Amino acid sequence: MSPSKQVRPFLLALCAALLVLVLSVLRLVLKLEGMPVTFAIGFGVAGLVALWFVAAVKRAPTQQERTRFLCWYGALLVTPTLLLVVTSEKLRSNGAGLFILALHLLVYLAAAQFFLAEKRMNAFLAKRT
Repeated sequence: MSPSKQVRPFLLALCAALLVLVLSVLRLVLKLEGMPVTFAIGFGVAGLVALWFVAAVKRAPTQQERTRFLCWYGALLVTPTLLLVVTSEKLRSNGAGLFILALHLLVYLAAAQFFLAEKRMNAFLAKRT
């Protein structure tokens, strides 16, 4: 695999967002609550994305790839959340509920940014070789 291997940020973001949604549904089924669970899901999925990137591409993502991934990932996470808010009468009338929901979404994006940072990825690649 050459360093110039083509990366498709949309497909990676779609898979990551689907994994987050599946884990969130599992979280609801198991009745797990709180920010620690959100942090575990966010950092777990972001770690898997970073590991996939290192294994498949063998380099750190470029700034453009990282930005496109984060934009798609955020959009793919926010869309079902907005549908949930629109269909849920309880959430529409509760400002605190919306704020907490937004905090949970920010954790997923922050974790992805944390793991895909160029310095962190390059340090990990240096340790692997």
